[in-house]
Amino acid sequence: NVVSEQGTISPLPLGRGFDRRSGSKKDDIRYSAINSGLLWSLRSFDSLMYDESIFLDMVDHDIFMQIHALHLSDRIRFMESTISQSFSGDAISTLSKDESRFRIYTKDLTRFCVKWDIPVKERLSILVRRSLKLGVQHHSSTFVRIAFGSLIHKEA
Repeated sequence: NVVSEQGTISPLPLGRGFDRRSGSKKDDIRYSAINSGLLWSLRSFDSLMYDESIFLDMVDHDIFMQIHALHLSDRIRFMESTISQSFSGDAISTLSKDESRFRIYTKDLTRFCVKWDIPVKERLSILVRRSLKLGVQHHSSTFVRIAFGSLIHKEA
């Protein structure tokens, strides 16, 4: 497990049948995780590739979507360990830093969702939740404008 001030960050249960393209069984629970808490075998990368067009958070989730799409989920093992880590969301930040990071996150999330055929309404839901949290924190509507702007401009 990877924990921060926000609680458990990784692994993340995604639910059942999250990715329509992978063809997984409806009763399979799907997981994602961040690289900080992972131990990879070298052989894993014979079939997995880092998508260098995705920069921040979504790169980790992309690897797990590949694992599920390639039907390699049975190779995932959870170990009893805990890593304490600080994340950008834990620290007090400035409006300009959070705005810059949110723009990158929005672009990455859009590419990820397009790549994995995740409906626009799900992406919008994620972006609106995050934009409202940041907007309240900074007393700014900038983040909501960025979130909805990404749909208008169809960033991918």
